[in-house]
Amino acid sequence: MVISNKLFAFFSLTILSLSSIATIANAGDLLANINYGETRDIVTNKLTKSKAVKATVPESMIARVGLNGSFSTTRELAGLKFALYFDWNDSSGLKEITYRSDALPNSSYDQRLKSTWDYAINLISAIYGKASNAGEYPKRSEITKGSIQFSHEWKTRNGYIYLGIGQETKDYSLNITFSKVSLNTEK
Repeated sequence: MVISNKLFAFFSLTILSLSSIATIANAGDLLANINYGETRDIVTNKLTKSKAVKATVPESMIARVGLNGSFSTTRELAGLKFALYFDWNDSSGLKEITYRSDALPNSSYDQRLKSTWDYAINLISAIYGKASNAGEYPKRSEITKGSIQFSHEWKTRNGYIYLGIGQETKDYSLNITFSKVSLNTEK
């Protein structure tokens, strides 16, 4: 089960027109055909060979520091780069990838971050259709340090996509999570 053949389209669309979505959405895989359930070693090998991401630490250090934050996208979305973060199931198989944008200061929350959030909603919806669960732009007071407040959920053929705003220290980030399992505990 491929995480998404459409991920590359998501980050490529900042350069390409929306009229190309149908073609791009079915072209190549972002992360070298990474699949849910694959081990860290397999995922690491595919990441190091991918042209859609680049290592942010020397390859010799990845085993020591781990995968989280060790790769970032080579393309931008609305002027932001994204670092990749991973979650694994009990049998050490991949169950989730989160794209976390560059950190933005508190002063960007109502302008730049919100416009990037709106842009991401439009892009994901153009590729996957209307969100199955859609909320408002999260209020700052709803986001606690070290957390992500998801506002949107899309059901895909292979899992789910979540869009939300996260906070680390004093800064905020746009987060897009591709998950094998639903994160919605209200279902």
